[in-house]
Amino acid sequence: MRRRWVIVTGAAVVIAAASVLWVSLGGGAPSFDYLRLARPQEIPGSLGFVLEPPPDGFEPAVSPDRAKQIAAASAGSVPKVTEALASVPAALLGTGGEREVAVWVLVARRICYFDNKGDLVSSARSASAQQELPTCSRKNLSVVLVDARAGKTVGAVRGYDLSGAWKLAVAGS
Repeated sequence: MRRRWVIVTGAAVVIAAASVLWVSLGGGAPSFDYLRLARPQEIPGSLGFVLEPPPDGFEPAVSPDRAKQIAAASAGSVPKVTEALASVPAALLGTGGEREVAVWVLVARRICYFDNKGDLVSSARSASAQQELPTCSRKNLSVVLVDARAGKTVGAVRGYDLSGAWKLAVAGS
C-alpha cells in the first residue's frame, strides 16, 4: 500500500513538473506575438484612425479565429481577412473607462457600401440611373475591431488604400 502511494505521488510530481516546464516554454496558451502590431499605423483613407501596438505583455482572452467568428455573426459573413492585435484609444470607440482598448483588427478588401440615400433600396435611385454603381476594388478597406478581452465587436472603420498594397505592420511580417 505504501509503495503504491509513493508511485502515485512520484508520478503526480513528474506530471506537475512537466506541466510547469511546458507552460514556461510557451506550450500553454497560444502566443500571438507574430500578430502584434509592431508600430503605430494609420488606416489609409480613414480620416486619421490610428492603430497602436498593444500593451507589452498583453495576452488576449479571445483568439483571432474567435474574433473572426464574432465579426461574422454581426456581419452575416466575413470574407478573407488579415488580422493584427492592436490597441485603439477608448475615446475613438466611444467607450468609457480605460484609456486604450486592446482589439483584434480584421481587415477585408473589396467591400463597398452604398453612399447615397436610397441606394440600399434600389440602385436605380443612385446619382445617375444610367451609370453603374462604382465597383469595389482591392483599394476598398473594411475594418472590424473586436475587443480582445471581452470578445465583442467595438467598432468598424472604412478606409481607402490608394496604393492597393497597404498591409498591417505586424511583428511576423
